[in-house]
Amino acid sequence: MLEPALALPIVLALGPGLVALAVVSKRGLGLWINALLGGAGWFVALVARLPLLALARGLDIYVSVLYASLMAGLFEETTRYLVVRSRSRVANNLRSWASMGLGWGLAEALVIYALQVPFVATMTSYDWAVFVPGAVERNIAMAFHLAMTLLISLTVIGKPLVLLLPTTISLHFLLNVTATFIATRLENPWLVEGLLALMTLDIVAPVYVYARKLLGAQ
Repeated sequence: MLEPALALPIVLALGPGLVALAVVSKRGLGLWINALLGGAGWFVALVARLPLLALARGLDIYVSVLYASLMAGLFEETTRYLVVRSRSRVANNLRSWASMGLGWGLAEALVIYALQVPFVATMTSYDWAVFVPGAVERNIAMAFHLAMTLLISLTVIGKPLVLLLPTTISLHFLLNVTATFIATRLENPWLVEGLLALMTLDIVAPVYVYARKLLGAQ
């Protein structure tokens, strides 16, 4: 039987993003649609790259990490751009793209974390506290997806796609690779999440300031 305390890490993984989305979107139907499209975009990017990820089976672990990270960057950031362009006529401010980025991150947190926790707990009998670092990581990832959505949305106001898309792909690839290798080298999950948070903050903060300056908080 699952312990009720397992709800705590799940709430921690999803709660901040849901609150942020509610604050950003409020009663704006278009903003909630953006969030749903962002979530759908993440899922499409995941499903689309699964056949290619199967090709990495049997490869050296380091090669597999590099390959999987590259596929994540290519598919997620390209799909993110396509979703952004699909809403470019009705979404043109900071709140619009923030709602999409939050929806993207929430979909990822729901599918690869929240829905997995009960299953893993049943199979392993892990205590609920074991899952807390993973919940923190989901919030870090959500902040990253928010930043990447804001960055690629700058193409809507005329910033060059030839520069922004490779930038988001590269950042996604580098963060995935670095996070994976740190996790394999350090045994303390809190140290891993702390380092990951610092790296993500170094990306998110300047992107947010730059996007806010160009898009405005309308």
